[in-house]
Amino acid sequence: MPHYFIEPGTRDGESVTVSGPLHRHLAGSLRLRVGETVRLVDGDRLLEVRVEVADRHQLVARVIGDTLLPQEAVDVTLAMGVPKGKKLDEVVRHATELGACRIVPVYTRRSVPAVKERTARDERLAAIALEAAQQSGRSRVPTVDAPVSLEAFILHSIRETTHGVVLWEREAGVPLADALPGPGVAITLFVGPEGGLAEEEVNQLTDAGFVRAHLGPFTLRAETAALAAVALTVQRYDTRPAHGN
Repeated sequence: MPHYFIEPGTRDGESVTVSGPLHRHLAGSLRLRVGETVRLVDGDRLLEVRVEVADRHQLVARVIGDTLLPQEAVDVTLAMGVPKGKKLDEVVRHATELGACRIVPVYTRRSVPAVKERTARDERLAAIALEAAQQSGRSRVPTVDAPVSLEAFILHSIRETTHGVVLWEREAGVPLADALPGPGVAITLFVGPEGGLAEEEVNQLTDAGFVRAHLGPFTLRAETAALAAVALTVQRYDTRPAHGN
């Protein structure tokens, strides 16, 4: 069942007042009416609320259920060489559904970046992540960073406590499953764009502490590799019961 993220301060005791874009979606698109219930996420709390007022400007609802959300199974960052066209939109959408906690687009040698309207694009990617998190029942909305160069990523975007894995089609020895650490460690997965990463770039990442790994014997599209890596990693650590589609 979808739930919707509310801004801090939306809740006042047992009352929740929703306005702005979320109000337009709930009251307009979903046609939520007085007496109906909806699930809202307020920080680390999952609220079930019943609508008491629904007008053109806002919804006012009463909290009838309040539970603590479980933590994510694993903190996974997906760093990916910027792909062509709008493929990054779909990567953000599906990586969110699969459990990525952060997505970092990186300009690599074989990226074909389109830097026009970057601000608008960044806002669109954030909106895609929000929508996918709500639809899939995530307890958090992933962070989508602004695109950076590989050098800037290595200097500024790698957390010291992160275990890094670079997926490279020319790595023959170590499968991803064998490159992952024990539980409780944040993980960064780095996947190249179309055409893959240059060996020099892989060496830059390994010099920064990343280990090399592969996803199997077949050559995958960049977006397929990115999503497969996230799915395999989250599945490795997630012991929660599965939900139906």
